[in-house]
Amino acid sequence: MRTTDKQLRDDDDQPDFDTMRYDLAEREAMNMGVSEIIDLLLNGFEGLDNLDDLEIRDEWEQIFGKSVDNPEQLIQTYHMNLEKAIELVLNEAESSALGDNNREVLEAIELLQSFYEQYGHQFQNFEVEV
Repeated sequence: MRTTDKQLRDDDDQPDFDTMRYDLAEREAMNMGVSEIIDLLLNGFEGLDNLDDLEIRDEWEQIFGKSVDNPEQLIQTYHMNLEKAIELVLNEAESSALGDNNREVLEAIELLQSFYEQYGHQFQNFEVEV
């Protein structure tokens, strides 16, 4: 897994708006599947540079759980449910498999997606704090 620029920065550094925009873009890019990237290339995207600074700050604080006005605040815990965890892992595996042209992994992804679509409702309330 790739280390992000945010992970490399000192947590005590208060980010400016450009850094927040980069953090948000990097997080989205890390979690995007190939189909989402293709959709963006086909249909376009309104860049984060076009969003108001206050919207960027609110989104950054919501995702990273740290108030910019109070850098001493600890990162809040959040809940990860099984559906989101599977989606993240499968998207990462799909990106890797497409890059490596690994048909076996792509078939495994399809199997797991089918399994979750058919039986996932039984696990819909499973979550943990991370």
